[in-house]
Amino acid sequence: MAEGKRPYHAPRRAAKAAETRRRVLAAARARLAPDAWRSTTMAAIAADADVSVQTVFGVFGSKAGILNALLDDLEETAGSTTLADTLGTARTPRDQLERVVAFNRRLFEMGADLLDVAEGSRAGDADLAAHVAEGHRRRREAQRPLVAGWAARGALRPGLDAGEAADTLWALTSPELFRLLVRAGWSGGQYEQHLSELLAIGLLRGGD
Repeated sequence: MAEGKRPYHAPRRAAKAAETRRRVLAAARARLAPDAWRSTTMAAIAADADVSVQTVFGVFGSKAGILNALLDDLEETAGSTTLADTLGTARTPRDQLERVVAFNRRLFEMGADLLDVAEGSRAGDADLAAHVAEGHRRRREAQRPLVAGWAARGALRPGLDAGEAADTLWALTSPELFRLLVRAGWSGGQYEQHLSELLAIGLLRGGD
């Protein structure tokens, strides 16, 4: 950049871009019923957001890109960036386990519509399938150090190694299990209470 020149209204452009992104995501979220989403076009989302379709393509690239952005925002809103700090203040492994389950309940309840569409759409969309798979991988990798810490403290149930414990925690905190239980009539509170108890008994020494 030449000396003496400054970015032209950079804060204003950034704010406008953020507002455009917000409007597009809000418009897309309003169309997230599975049947509606399959027939929704980028042009329809652009019209709902009152922006050009070229802008939507430029920012997100595709409908899968919009869903990916919604999934990322969902994790942020549910508190993924502060979960590690929250776990660090927990007094016991049982407290940590309960906070993990509580976070997942919050995430899955807030994003039930989004998760349903993502799971239903990924079979026909390689990019979306890769994003969902990456979400599962990140969740698994985030949980492994926690379980390793339990193992180091001697907190795991006798006979259970850290790898098995990590796999169990990862599988039982999956969105698939939450969706199955909710469809069976469970409330979010039932899910959180029973899963916390089940995992404590299955993973921790003395259930604690």
